[in-house]
Amino acid sequence: MDKVRKYLVLLFSVLLLAACSEETVDIAGEALNYEELQAEIEEAEDELASVNEELAEKQDELTDVESELEENKEKYEGLEELANNKDDIIKEVEDAEDTLASLQDEISKTEDEVATAAEAESEKDTKESPEKEAEDSASGTKEKSEDETPSQKNAVNMAKSYLDYTAFSKSGLIEQLKYEGFNDADAAYAVDQLSVSWKEQAVKMAENYLDYTSFSRSGLIEQLEYEGFSNEDATHAVNEIGL
Repeated sequence: MDKVRKYLVLLFSVLLLAACSEETVDIAGEALNYEELQAEIEEAEDELASVNEELAEKQDELTDVESELEENKEKYEGLEELANNKDDIIKEVEDAEDTLASLQDEISKTEDEVATAAEAESEKDTKESPEKEAEDSASGTKEKSEDETPSQKNAVNMAKSYLDYTAFSKSGLIEQLKYEGFNDADAAYAVDQLSVSWKEQAVKMAENYLDYTSFSRSGLIEQLEYEGFSNEDATHAVNEIGL
């Protein structure tokens, strides 16, 4: 403000000199001519420009402060909103915790049920193992190999089919499968998979022979041996039919 006042005084002095045609003018006890006044005015103008720059800087600073105040106001409003919603947020968190606890209980129950079912299944398998072995024995089939090929599976099925309608010795059944086109290994594998009493097969074949023709004891034994039965199995069969 002092600098502005000084500038106005100097400007008024110049006007006074021009109007009165005086060579000097007294300002604050100092006599100044026109040139000195002009220099003083220029200096005052520079000072006034500096003041304007400072004012502009202060205005910018004021603008920045107002912007910060506005930002802080928005943050405060956001915090105030969070504070107002605090109870709702706490309730949502509590509900979520209750839901999580409920899910954990359900998972625990499910795991217990699965464990119980697994134990029951294991016990069932243990109890059924002898029954399954008996069924396999009754069906004439041993437990299958995990590496069984399609050809071996077919050979086993055909061997069972043959035994369903007629009697065979072990070697005779292998030869029959080979005749059907299976190789030696698959034919032997198939016969080995069957749970068969070859003595009983010898008895059945002996009965089949006697159903359509007559044999002496020794002749029937020889015929059974020709079919591939051992002398022991053939003799057992003849004894069983009472010949």
